[in-house]
Amino acid sequence: MPVLPSALFRAKAREVLRGRWQTALLIALAVNLPSLLVQAVSAFSGADPLTRIQNLVILAAREGRMTEQYLITGMEKILAETGVRISLGASLLAWLITPCLALGMTWWLISRLRGGEEGFSAVFSRLRAAHKAVGLHVMKALILLAWMIPGAAVMALSMLPAMNSAPASLTNSAVNGYLFLSYAGMLLMAVLGIQAALRLAMAEKILADHPEKKVFACLRESRKLMNRRKGQLFSLELSFVFWYLGEMLIASMLATMGSGVLSLMVQMLMSLFLSVYMEGSVCAFYEAVRKLPAASADTPVPDPLEDEALN
Repeated sequence: MPVLPSALFRAKAREVLRGRWQTALLIALAVNLPSLLVQAVSAFSGADPLTRIQNLVILAAREGRMTEQYLITGMEKILAETGVRISLGASLLAWLITPCLALGMTWWLISRLRGGEEGFSAVFSRLRAAHKAVGLHVMKALILLAWMIPGAAVMALSMLPAMNSAPASLTNSAVNGYLFLSYAGMLLMAVLGIQAALRLAMAEKILADHPEKKVFACLRESRKLMNRRKGQLFSLELSFVFWYLGEMLIASMLATMGSGVLSLMVQMLMSLFLSVYMEGSVCAFYEAVRKLPAASADTPVPDPLEDEALN
């Protein structure tokens, strides 16, 4: 039975991280620290805007007041609160800082794959390209949103009749129809969003490897590298699902045993471990595909990738 490419990339990541896990975890902690601080503040203050809006929608659905005016009024009250505004500002700041540090972690992993011996300071080695990292982060978000617009439109169409009708006037068949459209919209958003994310997945690796390149050049090169290879990367990322499920299971077990703090610490440590492990595997994928000729309809794609492509 041939070895699957995903196993090769994971093996390469473990190889370069062997003996360097302490540095890797410190780098991952530095990258995730802004987001962790925002989450901690939001959790203890109860000012997380997404949670508050979610609770508003649930309450409106339970009380049969799912109207546009009710939702808009409720969201205006939530966004007017000082704590929520501070939380939103901190989240925005973390959203802008994290890509700059993540670029440094990506470069550290690429350097390790090439035999480099850089230390913790590598996380700050791409700060000179911070404006490009933020620009790339914003551009990818806009492109992903654009690709998900069709699915969002289907979801919006499924909600409009329900919002403009009295709950008692809706028949079971109408409700089922709206639910079907809603689920179809969600599925369409997921499929198109995943396709777009895979197409642009190598952009950060290219920028970390070549900080002199422009944002749009990184996006174009990523599309070329991922042509007919999106399925291979999706398979690699999907292979980490059971790791994340195991993390959630262990954290849940510790939480039910009354060890809330221990559960939080274990979950954070496992999240850092998995983020480095997965990123290292994806960087190994980048190292492989950048050495291969561009795939097209007339050129076969190696499947599985050869061992020498990883060297």
